[in-house]
Amino acid sequence: MKFSDIKSTTPYLELENIFFDKVKATPLKKPFFIAASNDAAKLLGVDENLYDDEKLVSIINSQTALEGSDSFAMCYAGHQFGYFVPRLGDGRAINFGKVNGYNLQVKGAGQTLYSRQGDGRAVLRSSIREFLMSESMHGLGIETSRALAIIGSDEDVARERWEKGAVVLRLSPTWVRFGTFEYFYHSKQHDKLERLADYVIEEPFAHLKNQENAYLLMYKEIVEKTAKLMAKWQSVGFNHGVMNTDNMSIGGFTIDYGPFALSPILNQEKMQEVLKGFSSVFEETYLNIMYKKLGFESKKEGDVKLVQWLLAALGSSKVDYTNFFRILCHYDANREELLALANLKTPLQEWLEAYDERLKEEKPAPNKFINIKLSCSS
Repeated sequence: MKFSDIKSTTPYLELENIFFDKVKATPLKKPFFIAASNDAAKLLGVDENLYDDEKLVSIINSQTALEGSDSFAMCYAGHQFGYFVPRLGDGRAINFGKVNGYNLQVKGAGQTLYSRQGDGRAVLRSSIREFLMSESMHGLGIETSRALAIIGSDEDVARERWEKGAVVLRLSPTWVRFGTFEYFYHSKQHDKLERLADYVIEEPFAHLKNQENAYLLMYKEIVEKTAKLMAKWQSVGFNHGVMNTDNMSIGGFTIDYGPFALSPILNQEKMQEVLKGFSSVFEETYLNIMYKKLGFESKKEGDVKLVQWLLAALGSSKVDYTNFFRILCHYDANREELLALANLKTPLQEWLEAYDERLKEEKPAPNKFINIKLSCSS
């Protein structure tokens, strides 16, 4: 099936009008195709090459509509850099609808009700970054929205300098954010808060439908998924950059490369008990990944301190995080290639001495320094 032949639905529009604003995108001038991810397209049931779909650019540029599509922008609030903003919303993103469990959204498609002083556009530079980063995060096994395709244009967009406009077509199991809940919490519309929770349970938490204490179970999963997500980010050296509540997915996915908004419909003491588990889930997930990256098949006393020591050594030696672990994948006790990365070699040299001693506890094979399988994920 071609992408242009898929049919979408819009269950989000079954909510009250306050949740969204129906809006038509503003097409870019002289759009052109840049790249697409056939792997991401498979999630929608598309099995034909996106590069051969003659309608792809027209659909992304909102000149041609998918069957069943009814475009809209979503409303939400958010804590941004320590300050609460009571209404944000999709200022430059427009939703097409839902296909095969994934919500389609174009970013950079023009102004919406929530654009405020923004132009609703995205530039080629940032659009390419999102396309590459979301697909690379997926490749690293980290939960993320996916990028299906990107188009450029001949249209000028004003940023620090004039740049060319672009649009990314991306998809996610949900675009509901922490900030979506905050919007209705802070406006004291608790009936809408409950309605939103019911919708979310229908979407990324459908397995909780009709269960007793579904809201609390959902909250527990949100805490655990978010803790694991952040642990995975740190394990590969990823820095979100704008990790505000309007950029945090309620489904535990990385999007857009907090606060208790659920408290009116949940017991706060139980929420606090659940939240206590965040640190342990985060630490366990993070350390398990780091042990694999270091080639440890067993856990020994002192491994946590060895990981902490490594991070400090990488920092003080000014070593690139990703390159270090790429080279470590092939480590055979020859330190020269690793030390060549360091501006200041002593901290890394000292850590490698301790690391070599620890590797001796991993049952080396005859005539080999180590017999372990290192995780090569950066």
